[in-house]
Amino acid sequence: MKQEGNIRLASHNSATGEPIYDKCDFFALFAKPFAQCQTKTLAEQYKAGVRLFDLRVRWHEYTYRCAHGLVMYDKTLYGALHDLQKVHNAAQDGTQCYVMVTYEGKLEEIDYEDFIEDVKSVFAYFPHLTLVKVAVKLPTWKTIYTKPRLGNQAAFVCDYPKLIGWKALLPIPWLWKKWQKYTPPNRLFGKFSMRDFV
Repeated sequence: MKQEGNIRLASHNSATGEPIYDKCDFFALFAKPFAQCQTKTLAEQYKAGVRLFDLRVRWHEYTYRCAHGLVMYDKTLYGALHDLQKVHNAAQDGTQCYVMVTYEGKLEEIDYEDFIEDVKSVFAYFPHLTLVKVAVKLPTWKTIYTKPRLGNQAAFVCDYPKLIGWKALLPIPWLWKKWQKYTPPNRLFGKFSMRDFV
């Protein structure tokens, strides 16, 4: 994908291009079209130029598993980071690889402070990846987040519809995929353009 000037590429809901977890319930199969924002795997996205990955997770069977809404994917958080570090190390292109992690489950399932520490402890195994944001998605279309890379443990609230507009409320991303080339990229997180269907 062509980069626009010095704007670098980020992928939205990055793990949704991975296979679905084989223990997903029946309803998750019907939810797949509503949840899928990528068709490439994490490694394929990296090779396509992505350098900021948006990983969403849920707590399931004693691990954080990649998820989006009702759908869980074959990759755990550890497995996703392993794949990214492997392809990043093989590339040796001098770029940095950034990752943000958001909790997609119910807020009452976790403690926010513990979640931050859990994520940071997993990242300790992957020194070539940079954790830029840890967040918990709230049911009110808002997200509470912190930025560990900056040493700032304060929690901030982000209002998604105000930040990225009407697309935040559209439930089937692939319906507007064909329109994406006609709309400007969402320039979030500094000089990154976050995209569905990289």
